[in-house]
Amino acid sequence: MMITDVKTFRELVKRLSERGDRVAILSKNRMEWGISYFGITYGGCTAVPIDPELKEKEITHILQFSESKAIFTEERFLGMVKELATKLNIKLIITLDNLGEKTMKEVIEEGKELLDEKGKKEVEVRGNHTASIIFTS
Repeated sequence: MMITDVKTFRELVKRLSERGDRVAILSKNRMEWGISYFGITYGGCTAVPIDPELKEKEITHILQFSESKAIFTEERFLGMVKELATKLNIKLIITLDNLGEKTMKEVIEEGKELLDEKGKKEVEVRGNHTASIIFTS
C-alpha cells in the first residue's frame, strides 16, 4: 500500500499494528525528515533512519534486518522502495515530497488529533521503549 498524501501521523499509527513497529526514513536532511522522526516516535513506533547516500544493497540490508513495516521516503527512491517493499513485507510507503504542501503550523495542528480530550496521547510511550535503531558503517 502506498500513501502519497498523509494528512496526519494518526493515519500511520492506525495502520501499523503494534507499538514498537519499526518505520524507516530514507531521505536527505529536510524539515519533513524531522516531522517524520518525531511523528514515528510520538506514535509509539521505532524510527530507523537510513543514510540516503548508501548503496541499494546496504539499504536493503538495513530494511531487512530492522524488519521495518513502513518507510518514509523521497520520490527519487520510490522505484527502489516499491521493489523492496514486496520482497521485504513493507506494508506502507509514504512520500515526504507531498508533505511539503502543508505549512508547519497545519501539520502541528493536525498532530493534536493524537491527543485525547484531556491532552494525553492515545499511544502511551515510556522510557524503556526503543525510539530509534541506528545503523553505522
